[in-house]
Amino acid sequence: MGVFLLELVYGDELENQPWRAEYFSNATNVANEATDLCTALRWQKRVEGEFGYGLADAIRRCILCSFDGTPNLESRAFMQAVMEGVVKPVEDFLMAWSRGM
Repeated sequence: MGVFLLELVYGDELENQPWRAEYFSNATNVANEATDLCTALRWQKRVEGEFGYGLADAIRRCILCSFDGTPNLESRAFMQAVMEGVVKPVEDFLMAWSRGM
């Protein structure tokens, strides 16, 4: 979800980020399991300065699955944490953005 939000906000794909190649495996010079994570985290750091803390933190939470407790879609507490930490900040961003149009 975090990468999806980044791609929507910037209108570009994760794979197109110029620094992505910095995270390729040195041995094979191709993407590995850490490439997308490192690329997304680096891209996410730009969000706060351009779009504010709320959206930046929501994206970070999604990328790192940074919520209290174990992720469990059947857990009311987990779903509440997602609502408060992701859905609400994204809604707030969209409302502010739509007012600015």
